[in-house]
Amino acid sequence: NGDEVMANEIIENLMFLCSEKSNDHSLLCELGEYLHSLDRFEDAIGIIEMLNYLEFNDGLVKRLLDCYFQLGFLDKALNLCIEVRSNRGIDSYFTQHEVSILTKNRDYQQALEIAKKYLNTFPESIQIKLSLCNLFLTLKERDEAAKLDLNFPITSLNLQQIGYLVLFLKELNRKERIYEIIYELWKTRKSAEVCEFILTPELLGHITEEDLIVEKVTSSCVVFLESQDSNEVEEYVIFDKDSANFDEFKEVNSNHPIYEALIGKQKGDKVIVPGQNQFGYNYEMTIKGIQTIHQYVFLKSHKALATQYKGQTSMIAMMPKSAEVCVEQIFIMIDIV
Repeated sequence: NGDEVMANEIIENLMFLCSEKSNDHSLLCELGEYLHSLDRFEDAIGIIEMLNYLEFNDGLVKRLLDCYFQLGFLDKALNLCIEVRSNRGIDSYFTQHEVSILTKNRDYQQALEIAKKYLNTFPESIQIKLSLCNLFLTLKERDEAAKLDLNFPITSLNLQQIGYLVLFLKELNRKERIYEIIYELWKTRKSAEVCEFILTPELLGHITEEDLIVEKVTSSCVVFLESQDSNEVEEYVIFDKDSANFDEFKEVNSNHPIYEALIGKQKGDKVIVPGQNQFGYNYEMTIKGIQTIHQYVFLKSHKALATQYKGQTSMIAMMPKSAEVCVEQIFIMIDIV
């Protein structure tokens, strides 16, 4: 406590010294940044506002903006963003925050106008495309929202962005893309956090019972094949995309010889699989099961949380005894949602 009192006295003396030497911009800048680092946001604002801060580096202006946000001064934050845009033009950081504040203030038309200018300057910006989609859907301009390219690489999105993207895709009736996202998320970023996210109401709420039923092999499902010779069961992911990776994930697209042998087949059917071994001969296998690609991920996520990631999340995960039991559990969760 004594050290804290002494530190506060030193800071107060520095602030008094700065008020006496307001022309010492270097000192003011350093003190403003230091006060921000101590979460003394009001004091930091008082110091930084003494400067012509737009002449300084972006870091100082960003700290001033953060101070406004931390204290709930949204009007001041908005004015700062407008000031930056007026002096520097569209800025990837400040203009994004300007659109966000305008949206929170329900000034949707102004937010839309600024967001369009932003996209013209930064056409690859994921965040502004999500913001634009949200604005178009809010303003009931569904056709405009549908024109946006929302096919982002999943590895480029954080989980919050993925949650928003799934919500927008549902509004645009693009369920197949939602299922692909769920699968790609599992495949590329598997972790306790991701498994928990996949099983949250935000994702499950977009799935109906009909979406979990598959009777034939389609271009987006998982097939379980049993070898007639060894009785071993192999998993094949029917994923008709150019990015399909057979060697690493057993993904099969329409360019793969196994694809045509499986498409349209049902559980219990026997199929002749083109030779994939060193001898190259064909062999017979039996389809033991078919799952939708998202049902497969739900099942795997349940299992991972119950075993590999047990105790790492707050979610209670049960390991289903079979795919059918998993479907029953998901149906219950859907009903709850």
